[in-house]
Amino acid sequence: MSESGETKRKLWERLKDTYRITILDDENLEEIGSYNVSLLNFYIFISVIGFLLSVLVISFIVFTPVKRLIPGYGDITDNRKFIEISEKVDALEKEVAANELYTKGLKNLLSGADSEKMKLLRSNHR
Repeated sequence: MSESGETKRKLWERLKDTYRITILDDENLEEIGSYNVSLLNFYIFISVIGFLLSVLVISFIVFTPVKRLIPGYGDITDNRKFIEISEKVDALEKEVAANELYTKGLKNLLSGADSEKMKLLRSNHR
């Protein structure tokens, strides 16, 4: 057998070796619990705990308002609302500008002040 095969076998055997964990009471040395554990079981236990902890943290971030604290993370609905509001503001600004132009023209017409266009129209009409 090759050396790499032997080291793999040795590693696999070491992972399968069982160890006894005994919990004793310090005062009277009474055995509280005893557990048989292998390194493989320990690695699997640590991996499952790590996976569950990461799922818990990710779900906490995704499903709560904490996600807004992450820099660069934007809520799509907030962006849509912002775009809708900015479009409405632009439309209102255009409407206000048109109303101001209309009001200015109406004031000039009522006050009798001739603009260059009115003078040009009158000269062409005659």
